[in-house]
Amino acid sequence: MTAAGLNVAGDEGDVPAPAATRKLSNPNGLFVRADGTLYIVDLDNAKIRKVAPDGIMTTLFTVPGGIVTGRGLYVAADESEVYFASGTVVRRWTPAGGVHDFADGFVNLGMVVKDSRDRLLAADRGAGIVYAIGGSGTRMPIAGNGAQEASGDGGPALATNLWGARAVWPRTTGGFFVGTHEGCQIWYVDSAGMAHLFVDGSRASHGGDGQAYDAPGKKVSELRSLALDANENLIIVENDLGFVRVVRRN
Repeated sequence: MTAAGLNVAGDEGDVPAPAATRKLSNPNGLFVRADGTLYIVDLDNAKIRKVAPDGIMTTLFTVPGGIVTGRGLYVAADESEVYFASGTVVRRWTPAGGVHDFADGFVNLGMVVKDSRDRLLAADRGAGIVYAIGGSGTRMPIAGNGAQEASGDGGPALATNLWGARAVWPRTTGGFFVGTHEGCQIWYVDSAGMAHLFVDGSRASHGGDGQAYDAPGKKVSELRSLALDANENLIIVENDLGFVRVVRRN
């Protein structure tokens, strides 16, 4: 089998070539645009790679000094800006300004993504908090209280336990979903800042296939990422159990 990243790890440079023929080194994060363009955090090569819909891979940019760790990646539709996680720092790239630190002081970053209000949402797994980051890099907590235990349903988002908040994805209506790794839950935070338990779970649990998302029982384990597709179906990646799931919007 030959595919991008399945050859021996390495770096064959930045000349455009079919992605299935090129080497990567510890690819550790993805972002997909609506047109199918794929972006990859090529961690150990310190590069953000781009795979166009025709399968040709190019290097969008190289990160001076390397990327510490992390999978969070967001790319604007016109590639005018890119945000990515690097250790405890969210970094920003623009074609004119290159790479610079955008916001810091995090514990263990997960996903980063822009919402419809042009805020960058950042999930801090280590802190158990989701932050909104403004254009100046100032961060403000918008969900999670830092408690290291799973939480029951209802209440203000800032008073809700989001143990290991790792995944975040916004809706165009103003709310957003949060997935927790250690807490093994999916939450929906509405535009009024109230948290609602969307899908419950626990370590090593897997259930609910073919059932309504709100049917009784624990269904998910150790969330790694969430995303809404163009039809607002919720795509769920469960880490250690190795499942990709979908909650379809009726």
